[in-house]
Amino acid sequence: MVNQTQRSASERVVMKKIVIDGRPVNYLDRGSGKAILILHGWGSSGQVFGEIIGELSKKYRVIAPDLPGFGGSLEPETVWGVEDYVKWVERFIKKVDFSPEVLLGHSFGGRIILKGVGEQVLTPPKIILVDSAGIRPRKTAAKQTLAGISKVGKMLLSGRVAEKIKTKVYAKIGVTDFVNASPLMREVFKKTVAEDLRSYIPKIHVKTLVIWGENDLETPVADAHEFAKIAGARLKIVKGAGHYVFVDRPPEVIKEIKEFLK
Repeated sequence: MVNQTQRSASERVVMKKIVIDGRPVNYLDRGSGKAILILHGWGSSGQVFGEIIGELSKKYRVIAPDLPGFGGSLEPETVWGVEDYVKWVERFIKKVDFSPEVLLGHSFGGRIILKGVGEQVLTPPKIILVDSAGIRPRKTAAKQTLAGISKVGKMLLSGRVAEKIKTKVYAKIGVTDFVNASPLMREVFKKTVAEDLRSYIPKIHVKTLVIWGENDLETPVADAHEFAKIAGARLKIVKGAGHYVFVDRPPEVIKEIKEFLK
């Protein structure tokens, strides 16, 4: 039987901790070769990509940090926007001392990539957007009504009662990420989702793969077609998959990524 110490570097998952801006950061580091940096979605962590990392690390070095405020990494000290997370990723890359060949972002992670690459702060040769956030949805009549009720409740009430009303309203309109966040991260959530990043689509000129779950209810398939407008982008819609397409259909996602990386 092969024990842990006999396994090759590509088979070992190395969990590491570093300090950036005086705050601890948790990240996964596995494999060797050209580097792939994975940025997770809201309320998640690098570990959610376990199966993807296991496969890709057979040929590449895969690095997946817990972004500030998620997983094993502390929250930022102030309310961050997308630009703050972009700058943090830039500092993380310098601190760990590697040059990513590919940036892969799921949901919120894709939001960071869109702005970072669009502003040329992050300059990888290739990017992969997986059920990416970044396009601000139009408010439906129902959402507008409920949001109005929430504002009225806030004006008429104070303290715990008002907070309970807001929590119920946000849950009803589907903003579960907001409900589950800490007070500071709720403000971060509001600040980041308020920014519509579709203006960066024509500014991105790197090789791009867009992967989407056909049944994604968080970021609709219509958004995938918007991101597919990136020059030369390749789009793959995975049937029967939702927002976590790489969990619902890992073999298909892995196959698409491997083909893209050739």
